[in-house]
Amino acid sequence: MPSFTSIDTMLNYLNRNISIVLQDVGKDVEKIIHDYIMKEWYNEHTPHEYIRTYDMINSLRVRKVQKINNGYSIELCFDTDTIHANKVGDSFWNQHMSLYRKDGSGEQNVSQAIPLWIEEGNNPNSKNPVYEYKGIGMMDYASKQKSVILKSLLSHLKSKGFNCKIV
Repeated sequence: MPSFTSIDTMLNYLNRNISIVLQDVGKDVEKIIHDYIMKEWYNEHTPHEYIRTYDMINSLRVRKVQKINNGYSIELCFDTDTIHANKVGDSFWNQHMSLYRKDGSGEQNVSQAIPLWIEEGNNPNSKNPVYEYKGIGMMDYASKQKSVILKSLLSHLKSKGFNCKIV
């Protein structure tokens, strides 16, 4: 740990390193969510109606770490711009597109809804759902991993020279 000549120098050092550490913690949380999605969605559902792209799981991103008031925030999201809608032909459903529009004008890109649908599932009480499934609650699962995330934080802080412990 370096020595400091002023409080401002110390605070700058702390803030810079905490941002780096939290970016690393965000990557660890991203992996927790990624692994959970693989286990609960991709390994549990074998599609026969469409060709799997893995666009949704590969769209998971740590966007930014920012200082907010007396704390920090890590933005973790699905970048739905990387979930691509594709027409594939007559043998399979199109990828990330609805089967029809309500107005009857053809398929519609539904990429932005994919993470939400996998999180929450579809509504089995709706009129004639084509494909019923239960959501996997990946964000709820991640929020319950506090002890794992805390260990990640302590490990990354230690790697930067901070001596921390849980009391």
